[in-house]
Amino acid sequence: MKKNGKLISIFLYLIVSAILMLFNGNCKTSKIISSQKALLNISVDLSTQSQVIKNIFSDVNVWDFRTDWLSKVQNLPDDYFLNNFPFLKTIQIMTATGGNAERDLFVDPENRGNLTDYKFNELITALHNLVSYGLKPMIITGNVPLKYSIDPVKGVFGVNVRPPYNYDVYYNYIKALADTLVSEFGINEVKTWSWGVLTEYENKDWFLAADSTPSSTEIAYFKLYDYTVSALQSSIGANNLIVGAHSMTVTAGLWDELDFIDHVSKGVNFKTGTIGTQINFLSAS
Repeated sequence: MKKNGKLISIFLYLIVSAILMLFNGNCKTSKIISSQKALLNISVDLSTQSQVIKNIFSDVNVWDFRTDWLSKVQNLPDDYFLNNFPFLKTIQIMTATGGNAERDLFVDPENRGNLTDYKFNELITALHNLVSYGLKPMIITGNVPLKYSIDPVKGVFGVNVRPPYNYDVYYNYIKALADTLVSEFGINEVKTWSWGVLTEYENKDWFLAADSTPSSTEIAYFKLYDYTVSALQSSIGANNLIVGAHSMTVTAGLWDELDFIDHVSKGVNFKTGTIGTQINFLSAS
């Protein structure tokens, strides 16, 4: 009881000091606190153990897989991440499938005469490296390759924010990637991965229709989500697929995130014409 009482007294004292700071001004309060510092005596009994704090975070977000997940990690010990970062389970690969000439998965990202010159080898290498250490990827799709937009515009994050001019062409791109990954890794491995469709989908700095209006932009994102999910389902299988969406939410976006939830739950799927679209998780900044 004495220990608890002492801790409560310290806690109440700090609260009172904070209140005094608000009402009496910083200078006056700082004198009050400094004059009482000698009264505080905080000690820790290391022999008393409580519950172990378990892993709080399991994911690491990667801006560009080319920076750290190609040759840089290939010569690490097999147990490197297990020994040094045992909490780490998932690597989120942001903007993995396009948005600028460096990220677009093509032989020639700017050749509009060839829309299917797919080049997935760097991403495949990064995924092999990642999986070899017992980690799982979350592949974030969404930013449209330059040659799939009529007039691509790079936003503040350096990637194309415009929708595709033909959603079927974009569907084929995502499906070709998923088909390749299933062939390369096998469905038993790929079904343990997860997928996202864009980062902060209602943030105009990531995705914005040509007329810049909220209504056009949200409809464009609904289409992007529906076509992406349908392509992944076609390759991986709906029952094997883990897919979701990430909103900004920390501040007001261009359009209401609740509209997206309404769409995937009871709206007409732009690709299939049926009601609703598969979604396994929602995340937010």
